[in-house]
Amino acid sequence: MQIIKMVLYNKFGKKRELSFKLGSLNIITGKSRSGKSAVGDIIEYCLGSRKCNIADGIIREKVSWYGLVLQFSKFQLFVARKNPDENKNKSDLFYFKEGKNVAIPSLNEIRPNANLDVMLEKLGSLSKISENRYTNSFNQINKSIKSNFRAALKFCFQGQDEIASKNVLFHNQGEPFVQTAIKDTMPYFLGASTEDAAILISEKKDLQKQLKKLEAESEEYEEVSNYSPSLVNNLIEGAQAVGLLDKAQAKKLNAGNNRTEIIKTLSSLNTNNVTAIEYMGDERLLNLQDKMAHQQDILSQYNSRIREVEIYQRNFQGFHDELGYKSSRLKSIGLFKSLNFRTNYCPFCSNKLLTPLPNLNEMKKSLLELNDSIEKVDLEQPKLDAYLMDLKEKRNEIRSDISALRLKINDAYNQQKDALKNRDIYFQQSKLLGRISLWLESQDVEKDKIDFKEKISNLSKKIDIIDSKLKKSFNEDQVEYALSKIQGNMNDWTQALDLEYEDSIYRFDLKKMTVIVDKNRPIPLSQLGSGKNWLGVHLITYFAFQKFFIQHNRPVPTFLFLDQPSQVYFPMTMKELPLDSKDYKAVENIYTFVNNRVNEENRKLQVIIVDHAYLQNKIFAESVIENWHKVDDNLIPSDWLEL
Repeated sequence: MQIIKMVLYNKFGKKRELSFKLGSLNIITGKSRSGKSAVGDIIEYCLGSRKCNIADGIIREKVSWYGLVLQFSKFQLFVARKNPDENKNKSDLFYFKEGKNVAIPSLNEIRPNANLDVMLEKLGSLSKISENRYTNSFNQINKSIKSNFRAALKFCFQGQDEIASKNVLFHNQGEPFVQTAIKDTMPYFLGASTEDAAILISEKKDLQKQLKKLEAESEEYEEVSNYSPSLVNNLIEGAQAVGLLDKAQAKKLNAGNNRTEIIKTLSSLNTNNVTAIEYMGDERLLNLQDKMAHQQDILSQYNSRIREVEIYQRNFQGFHDELGYKSSRLKSIGLFKSLNFRTNYCPFCSNKLLTPLPNLNEMKKSLLELNDSIEKVDLEQPKLDAYLMDLKEKRNEIRSDISALRLKINDAYNQQKDALKNRDIYFQQSKLLGRISLWLESQDVEKDKIDFKEKISNLSKKIDIIDSKLKKSFNEDQVEYALSKIQGNMNDWTQALDLEYEDSIYRFDLKKMTVIVDKNRPIPLSQLGSGKNWLGVHLITYFAFQKFFIQHNRPVPTFLFLDQPSQVYFPMTMKELPLDSKDYKAVENIYTFVNNRVNEENRKLQVIIVDHAYLQNKIFAESVIENWHKVDDNLIPSDWLEL
């Protein structure tokens, strides 16, 4: 399966289409915040992700449906998924149609004809992955096996925060339970086990949970099965401690009482005696803390502005004082009043001067400017004082708001403590009721005794049967063969990417779900230095897996989506690196490596890359399908923003 087109619809029916080349390298290059990373999120969303990871913003606001045109071996499939409603993280509404050459429908033609489960089953079956199901006896629900279409997609995506990660290798590997799911299903995708193995593994895990729970119940049952006065007293005291019995009721009962009376009283305690406490969590507290942080930012801004004004005011006052001093000296000699003296005589002693005084008009102009400056300073000073006072009043208001918020936060803390305390009591009540119920059941002579041994034995036999089936359906030699082929390709490419320890052995460890370098000691990916090596390991691993899947016709989509592979080298503030720099040559080498891997598979592998970089070479230029470096060039057309 590869991707022919991505289609976005706005609510007015306008379409934005992105066309991809099959079996080729496709590059979308562009500035930051142009929608590059959203391309991968949209592809994954249309292919059945459990939630919409497309970031809130312009795309979520302007798009009503997302669509893909997919190419399978002999036909095409158009699949579209509705944009989630406001405050929702997904939509289960899908539309699909298939044919030899599928025409892209208009928005009016899109009518939901599938939900998420139906769409996943459809995509899985078209990819030759059966969406087998079984009934989970532990909780009596239908459970889908793990080796399905979504599991296969873990080998097809590398997000921006994954492609050069030292901690995770596969897509979404860091999310809860995903690493286990990848590990459980990988033998199937490597051709080392049948689809039944994935079902059997899930069944075995459920049975093991049941067995563990049953063994714990058996131990507790053994403790309470006999009429022990000390145990009965403990139950009565416990019921009083958590509020199920009041003091008078507890005092009335003791181990010496009539056994029937004790059983009757304890039997009356049930879930109706328990008051569930509504716990609102940290939401209110977090909101208050956010408001506090916002107000403190504003306070900091006011403090900074007040300091600036006070510094300016001090400098302003110094200037005013200096002008006033000079003015007073000139006024004391009447120079402002009398400006009709002769320029070649001293105006004070009347002696003739060797150097004549400045021109009378120039002196007069200077003195008048000085006087005018003094008057302006006198006018500005009150305005400055008023502005400073206004700033301080507003600062005081913010301080009052912060004090009020602080009181609310303290109140929220106290409420939270009370809620947690009440919730803890509720849990204690529920737990004690369970113990009482088990004891009462053990005392009911009219009922058959619980035969834990038989139940435990039956579960153990079921697990043994599954283990024997797993041995038959699992081919350990095939796993070793597959990993050796993958390892061989990985090591063939280490020099192409100039990886550290290129003379050592790089291998994928299935148990630890990471890459290990065998040098003087095993070095896991997390201990390899530099982003350059982490990036290189991700590239050689993903391409090695894809090569194996293609060569052995395994049911994994034959496309790779890579987000920002140049980020290790490329400053996000730059469009281009100096052509003669080492970093430029390293980025160029990455794209040469990717292009060579695509060409090796003879149009059986499609690679889609979104990147900030723009390289000045033939491979890059011929592979660019969209360039969003100009202001108005983005995933969302500029005319959509006006609608």
